[in-house]
Amino acid sequence: RPDHALAMVRMAAVQWESADIRAYEGVGACQRAIEIDGACAEAHMYLGFFLCQSGLREDGLRVLQKAVDMAPLALPKARIVLGQQ
Repeated sequence: RPDHALAMVRMAAVQWESADIRAYEGVGACQRAIEIDGACAEAHMYLGFFLCQSGLREDGLRVLQKAVDMAPLALPKARIVLGQQ
């Protein structure tokens, strides 16, 4: 269910911002969300952020670019990280 995938990703983001989870836990949540809905650009965006925070910067930037390619106008945070303002 696409709505479930988006909820999972947003919950992980909120937990990260309140220091309730570690980056690798966010990676796992995003990967599960992508398994549920591979077209969820926001899940890819947060996976990219969490990968970068986990020290996997190149992988994270690649996933962030995929997210931007999926939804070019919808993910300004990803575009900023990639320097595509």
